[in-house]
Amino acid sequence: MSGGYVTNAPSLKYLLFHGVQSRQCCVIKNAAELVGAMIGNVSKIVDEKLLLSLTSVKTLSLALSPLEITFPSGSIFYQLVNLEIHTYKAEWWNLLVLMLDASPRLQVLKLLDILCRYWDLGVACKKWSQPNKVPECLLSHLETFVWRGFRHPLEEKIEVAKYILSNATRLKKATFSGKHVQRSSSQELAEELESVVRASNSCELVFD
Repeated sequence: MSGGYVTNAPSLKYLLFHGVQSRQCCVIKNAAELVGAMIGNVSKIVDEKLLLSLTSVKTLSLALSPLEITFPSGSIFYQLVNLEIHTYKAEWWNLLVLMLDASPRLQVLKLLDILCRYWDLGVACKKWSQPNKVPECLLSHLETFVWRGFRHPLEEKIEVAKYILSNATRLKKATFSGKHVQRSSSQELAEELESVVRASNSCELVFD
């Protein structure tokens, strides 16, 4: 485990942080102007300051495994309204739960199930488990849920989708794109999600 990065960025508005490994510390200092960030394929970063540096962002894209980075506790992303999580990383669903808890004003959630050379294959993962408490953002703010590239394996993904639909009381639209799923499986998926009792009576389901 080597040293780390400390970046002073008082005027930075958008950040791309990708491919950093085995660092004790990664900090973006004085980042009050930062409104958007993409953090991807970082691992073995033991200090939680990287994510704590991003508390001002309104848009955040994450391609991370919670097994490989220390996540801060509590609601820290008070400005975040648009969250994107890539689902090719190990235990991405646990990262999702952490982010939902940490982002009380989240309005748009996008899950991207896209093939990538960084795909975490052969990593032993825990199963999806519903959180004990429904995150505040699902009860009061989330309006748009998008899942692009919905592909096999489907078990955990279906459970996550059903959880969002059954708990997001303000949800207006949920869109699922599964062109890489076999037609029979795609039809079964649509029927299963259509059967979910949605927390929002006005939620529209779209399958494309």
